[in-house]
Amino acid sequence: MWRSVLAGGGSLAPLRLAAMGKMGNKAARELYARMGSFLGIGLASLVNVTGIQKIVLGGGLMGAKGLFLSAALREMKRRTYRQTGRGIEVVAAQLGDSAGVFGAARAAFDR
Repeated sequence: MWRSVLAGGGSLAPLRLAAMGKMGNKAARELYARMGSFLGIGLASLVNVTGIQKIVLGGGLMGAKGLFLSAALREMKRRTYRQTGRGIEVVAAQLGDSAGVFGAARAAFDR
């Protein structure tokens, strides 16, 4: 799978990989789906341990959410306990890539 993605040369930078996936590159799409499955495992663990009901995802990779989010949600639902897995809401951060900056600024002002 990796060889077909790297066939055009260059690196596997997330933006390049996302662009390839959005253009229909099968290997890039499979890599993002696999990443989504791993994300879903992590989210399920978080939900099972804490019982949280809302997860906010942000960062640069959310620009490629169409390539991995459905796999993440599917895996999360498969792995959450019945009681903790009901009604979980997964949303994209409204501040996009700037969420971390705003969070750090808020933390500084709260001190």
